[in-house]
Amino acid sequence: MVAHWIGRTSVINENIRRKQPTRQRVSTSIWLILFLLCLPGCLFECAVPRAIAETSVLYDPSAVTEQLAKQLLPASIEASKGENTAFSPFGLAVVLHILAGGADKATEEEFRDLLGIRDLPTASALLRFSDYLRGIDWDDRGITFQSFNGLWCAPDAPPLSPYSDLVRRAFQAQVEVLDFSKPETTDQINAWFAQHTQNLIPQMFSAIPSGTKLVLANALYFRGQWSMPFPADATRTEPFHVAEGQVVDVPMMQQSRDRFLYLRASGYEAIKLPFGRKDFEVIIALPDAGQKPTLDVAKLVSSMLDDVRYTARSGHLFLPRLDLTVSNNIKSRLESLGLRNPFSDAADFSKLTRSQVDVNEIIQRVVLKWDEQGAEAAAGTGSYLVRQSVERKPEPFLMIVNRPFVFVLRHIKSRAVILVGLVNNPAASDH
Repeated sequence: MVAHWIGRTSVINENIRRKQPTRQRVSTSIWLILFLLCLPGCLFECAVPRAIAETSVLYDPSAVTEQLAKQLLPASIEASKGENTAFSPFGLAVVLHILAGGADKATEEEFRDLLGIRDLPTASALLRFSDYLRGIDWDDRGITFQSFNGLWCAPDAPPLSPYSDLVRRAFQAQVEVLDFSKPETTDQINAWFAQHTQNLIPQMFSAIPSGTKLVLANALYFRGQWSMPFPADATRTEPFHVAEGQVVDVPMMQQSRDRFLYLRASGYEAIKLPFGRKDFEVIIALPDAGQKPTLDVAKLVSSMLDDVRYTARSGHLFLPRLDLTVSNNIKSRLESLGLRNPFSDAADFSKLTRSQVDVNEIIQRVVLKWDEQGAEAAAGTGSYLVRQSVERKPEPFLMIVNRPFVFVLRHIKSRAVILVGLVNNPAASDH
């Protein structure tokens, strides 16, 4: 029996929701909404030993999102065929952990290999990952970061209680049994998405596909203001050089500052733009003119996430406004990384349900906007500053982001990569 899995990327955790202030109204902010669609079967049964011997455990939940970013961005760029691309390693990591908890035998081993789970039981890795998520915090009333999980099963495929207990406890997931054959069920799930994305995604589905046994939904919402907003009166229409020699006109924001965190490296330059009290940040990497960011994007992402390479520099930045909507299917990219069994008839989700199910699709949709005042996406806690030399101050830099660039949104202290992507054309909003 083929089961269908539908969701939006990100994680749910009660700790995050408790830390949120009442909804902040920021008129010029950036919004990031991620939702992940995937289609397998019902839930998983899983033993969850909390107390385990944790000596020499190699599994590191803080490394998972960065690794997924480096592994999947090259394939995502290739699949986009010159269009904009973006996905959430953070949201994908949550979904993969949830799936791993319901897998068994060879199917479970493939999840463990991809997530870097070594000498730790899979169920314990889920709990450790949920503890890691709870550590993503901030002290800034100007930041809104909300993450939610929803899980709905068909009446003939109810969740096995050990696993439903696990996902409720570890991920604070809403778990319900619904009849997917009824049209009002689609409306109910769409209403859930609308509620948890501040109506940025008012309708996820026109109809739930026939044969659906399980719907898993992850929704992430972030809103924040730049630590140093761009002056609105400085924005000008400027050319942006897209692929194949084409040029489009875009609103180009600009600002000068004495202390940007800036990196000048071989073949590219990068800059960090923090939000609020610098718990979250977006990093922009701009390859040199004539360089293609697709040549070694995994190495580029690894380099731009290396905090110690940045120095405090004065300079002038030009950055286009962004209004991005991207949909992409993650399934084939995961298969290229060795995760094949869960998508085949050999899939074993016997800890998930007593029915024979497999994953049919994993799809993400990302909405990302930024303007002079702020952005919507999660980044990290704490900003690393390197003191400049008193004797020799470097010359101010000029960084003009007027050609394709790579971006990362992350939480600084936890190093969680919330969003990563390549913008080929900021004037193109969807594909």
